[in-house]
Amino acid sequence: ASMKLEFSDNFNAIYDFDYSNLDNTPVPIPLYALDGWRGTFPALFGPALGTAIQNALAPYVTTVRPETLNVTGAGANPLYELSKSNAHALTLTWQASDQDELKYIFAKRSMRFADQNDLDGTPLDSITLGPVVWGLRAHSSRDTRYEQDSHELQWVGSRGRFQHVLGLYYFTDDGETEGSQDFSLFGSPP
Repeated sequence: ASMKLEFSDNFNAIYDFDYSNLDNTPVPIPLYALDGWRGTFPALFGPALGTAIQNALAPYVTTVRPETLNVTGAGANPLYELSKSNAHALTLTWQASDQDELKYIFAKRSMRFADQNDLDGTPLDSITLGPVVWGLRAHSSRDTRYEQDSHELQWVGSRGRFQHVLGLYYFTDDGETEGSQDFSLFGSPP
C-alpha cells in the first residue's frame, strides 16, 4: 500500500507499507540411491544391520522428483516452510527553493522465516532388528528473525551546471538464525 499526502505546494509525505505472509510446502528431498561415497550400508554397518537398513530404505529410492510430499513428516516432526515480513517507509520532501530540495527517508523492515525439512527422503524414524531399535531420523529445522532500520537525510541541489546530492545515512540491523539437525542414522535412539 502507498499513500501520498501533500501538506502544501512544497512539502509532501509518501508512506509505503508492504506485508507478506507465506505458508509453503518444503521442497521434497528424495532418496536417490542406497550407496554413496563411502559404499553401501552393509559395507558400513556390517551384513546384518546394514542389510536391514538397506531393505528398509529400498522402497523409497527414486530418481525422479516426488509429485507429493507427506507434510506430517516422520514421527513428531511436521514439515513446513513459513515466512512473514513487513516493511514501512516514509519519505518527507521539502522543496526549499527552485534549486534546493531536502528529503528525509525512514525505512523499517522485519522478517521471520522458519522451516523444518526431512533430509533422508523417507517417513521412517527407526527400524527394529531383533532387540535393537536403530534410529533412521534425518531432519533439519531453522528459525530466522531479522530486523533493520535506516534513516537518510538528503540535500539535492543545483547551481547552474553544478548538480549535487549531499546526505547522511544511518543503518542498523539485527538478526539471528537458530537451526538444528536431528540425525540419528548412526544408532542413537529414535
